[in-house]
Amino acid sequence: MSESELPKRVVILGDVSVGKTALITRLYQGSFPQEYKSTITNDSYIHEIHHSDGVMKFCIFDTAGLEAFQSLSTVYIREAIGIIIVVDVTVKKTLEKVDTWLSIVDKVCIKKPVIIIAGNKSDLEAEREFSVAEALSTFEGLSLPYFECSAKTGQNVESVFSTLAHLIYTSPLPESFEISHSTDSHPTQNERCRC
Repeated sequence: MSESELPKRVVILGDVSVGKTALITRLYQGSFPQEYKSTITNDSYIHEIHHSDGVMKFCIFDTAGLEAFQSLSTVYIREAIGIIIVVDVTVKKTLEKVDTWLSIVDKVCIKKPVIIIAGNKSDLEAEREFSVAEALSTFEGLSLPYFECSAKTGQNVESVFSTLAHLIYTSPLPESFEISHSTDSHPTQNERCRC
């Protein structure tokens, strides 16, 4: 299998209860989980994503959103080519936490990944705590695409992933972050996962 055919590592980040697993379930199974179950380990899924330039295979990592498991999540973030940071439009503090997630990605990733912000639960309009305009102004200057979606209805879920695939496909090779920690903390080539 050539390098271009290998699944691209995509990591889903965000606080607990924002709907990371529900988004993946909607994409992967085409359904919405009726019962809420917090993810306490990292799960991964292989899925082909159709985008405007073809098809790309993703190895999608669903990370635990609990702070206690954040160190475990960083292992999976390290070699990510794509990151989706999920916020809950009904909980403003999840929007405010995006800077923290971006800081973690900046410190941990070996190469600069493509990042998209997904505002989940857009179907709960009456419970909304921030507007699209407020979200866009939060990311102004960062050049981060923002999508509102609903894992429950399926609205824009495929668009989030297909846009990420398109951006990965059309992006130049990832650049290294300007990071301050020693490269000794990075795994050796033999320890690295292929997706």
